[in-house]
Amino acid sequence: MFKYKIASGDNISMWHDNWSSMGPLMQYITHRDIYDARLAMSITVGEMIENGRWKWPLEWYDKFPLITSIEDPFVNDNAIDKVVWVSNNGEEGDFSVKGATTDLCNNNSKVHWWKLVWFSQCIPKHSFILWLAIQDRLSTQEKLMKWGIYTVNRCPLCLSERIADGSYLDLNKIKMEFPANDMIELDLFTILIAGSITFALFLSKVVIADIAVAVMDATG
Repeated sequence: MFKYKIASGDNISMWHDNWSSMGPLMQYITHRDIYDARLAMSITVGEMIENGRWKWPLEWYDKFPLITSIEDPFVNDNAIDKVVWVSNNGEEGDFSVKGATTDLCNNNSKVHWWKLVWFSQCIPKHSFILWLAIQDRLSTQEKLMKWGIYTVNRCPLCLSERIADGSYLDLNKIKMEFPANDMIELDLFTILIAGSITFALFLSKVVIADIAVAVMDATG
């Protein structure tokens, strides 16, 4: 998460920004408390400090003892307030996409088939769609109908008049009907080039089936 390091305090919101060890103070006080104390909602940390000490309203010492016990900050009017990233283990440092991704994502165990989705020559669009399919997050016709969105209820590959969902696909082969009504079997490469969402659903089924076989082999 982001945290503010106080220097002058002129660029940090007193109530809304995360600058204290308690987090944003608006978690503990209300707009009414601020209004009754004749303080502005837009007041900054720097404006709440006088001669290096907090200017808490007198009634807050009894009403909000945790807030009024916050240690007086060291203020440097010649320095600029800084935003730092606080990792899950409490370390403060500069923000980086890699560090934030590590902290925000679940650290699940690596699966043996991950290279089937993410590899050096992959097409990002195809990989993303496939990953959504594995997580059952694709906007299939079945899901769209549940959301009140109605589309042509037809499989884009075989033109079958049924809902195209994850359970519809045949794991052995996929066929496409051409205008001449000739049915031809498509290999995986051809389907991949077509960039079809249905292919993503198909391949996700392959992955799931592979996992099931691996589990059965492991359990004997």
